[in-house]
Amino acid sequence: MERRQTQETASSRGPLSPAEPVELSVALPERPSGSGLFVEPKGPAIPARPVAPPALDADIFSHDEIVTARLRIRPLHASDRSAYTEALRRSRDQLAAALPMFAPDETPEAAFDRHLAQSDEGRRTARAWRRIAEDHEGRLIGGVAIRGIERGLVQRGEFVVWVDSARTGAGFGAEVARAALRFATLPLPEGLGLDQILGMALPHNLASRRMLRAAGFEPRPSEDGALELNGRREHHIAYAFEAPVLAF
Repeated sequence: MERRQTQETASSRGPLSPAEPVELSVALPERPSGSGLFVEPKGPAIPARPVAPPALDADIFSHDEIVTARLRIRPLHASDRSAYTEALRRSRDQLAAALPMFAPDETPEAAFDRHLAQSDEGRRTARAWRRIAEDHEGRLIGGVAIRGIERGLVQRGEFVVWVDSARTGAGFGAEVARAALRFATLPLPEGLGLDQILGMALPHNLASRRMLRAAGFEPRPSEDGALELNGRREHHIAYAFEAPVLAF
């Protein structure tokens, strides 16, 4: 069935490689040929896919920019170096406990250079969509990515979001996630045209798990697995977000 959707104005698996940056919460360690995030105890059945799209937080959707009630989601630029590295430096310990944003012994400045290069590569290859989020005063909030995009019988990608430790607790992670997921499931060329988006979280990372559920993710026990984090294999719980099924 062909999915049809109009824009509204309103609001794989395997070890991940260290890479990027969730409201200190959700983060998906990057993996060469797979991924993982956070899950609820196995048991509850995954509800049927929604028959209508979730309410929008976003006022503007485009490949270059998404604007929500409080945030602007846009590409990372070289001019963001100072604010971005300061956020990484301030949040390093908290982020390191949830996702591999830093390579071993990597400085915030080197991490910024790597993340900027990954962002540019994602645009060139169409295998990833990487953005930062800032408030309407231009203050950095964090970052978001849909990466490992696969085109096949199922169009899918992996979700990662992170929030500066100085800006947590205000619901920014869920706001970024809802807008990014809405854009990712819009049909091509308006959006990324994805059917399914996976996210992973550590069992004890309750903040990330709450954020994923608030954004519309549902538990996906079949995708649970061990991912490498800080040199150790850690069990992660998996969540999935399914594109809404729209009637003709």
